[in-house]
Amino acid sequence: WSPDPKLLLINNDNSELKSRIKGIQVQSIENIKKIPSYDTDEASIAAMEISQGQGGIFLKNASEEDLGGTINLRGAIPVTTSSPEGSEIIHGMLYNPALFYNKHKPIQSSEEREKLLKTIAPFDWYNSILQNTLDSEPIFHCHGLHEWAMQYHPEGAPPPPSAKYQTHLPKRVSREIINSTVERRGISCTHVDALRFFAPAAGPLNHHGSSLVRTDQLRLEQKGCVHAHMDLLKIALKLQPFWTLTFSAMFWTYRYLQENLM
Repeated sequence: WSPDPKLLLINNDNSELKSRIKGIQVQSIENIKKIPSYDTDEASIAAMEISQGQGGIFLKNASEEDLGGTINLRGAIPVTTSSPEGSEIIHGMLYNPALFYNKHKPIQSSEEREKLLKTIAPFDWYNSILQNTLDSEPIFHCHGLHEWAMQYHPEGAPPPPSAKYQTHLPKRVSREIINSTVERRGISCTHVDALRFFAPAAGPLNHHGSSLVRTDQLRLEQKGCVHAHMDLLKIALKLQPFWTLTFSAMFWTYRYLQENLM
């Protein structure tokens, strides 16, 4: 879901902007008190009640028809009230990861505990990856030679994995130059997913190991790696829609500028 950035920048105090925008409105309601003020609308009060006072990211005016299309189905909590006639009125959708994963619900059995551990395991893994990346010293001398290692093919060696797709494509430099460059400098690649696509003969030339396994990511991930930066997007998308409103606004504004101005 990639809305207009100005939609994401709506906050509870910007009533003039909200009044000019039709359709779904994105609001952060973490700061609405359990005892609402006179100007708190019925929808926000209902959102606080359904979230047991925790709040979250509230997509006001979103309906069931928007789920799976305009907005993410995963984690959506309908915010409803009853009309005087007794019918249900949907005011929008609330997103709150603590509610979605029943963070505050007591664990009643070992089966529930095991299910919860399986649920949070990916998030713990990515948290560790990100923390280790932040704490690492960046490596600036790899020079992107992992791409050359994927084309490395000395005489008598098995062909690189990409050969079955790319043998018909012309190269910008000769095979001899690719081979001599990789052999002369070696490879300084720290990313397990990049190494998976190395030519078989290039692995032993990597200064950080000829073969890496997934757990090596905790040891080797570093903030100078282009693949680590690509992983940031992957992790961010996995965490949707549980970002803070500010982070969402920054991310999608950047995407908007990148697609339209860069």
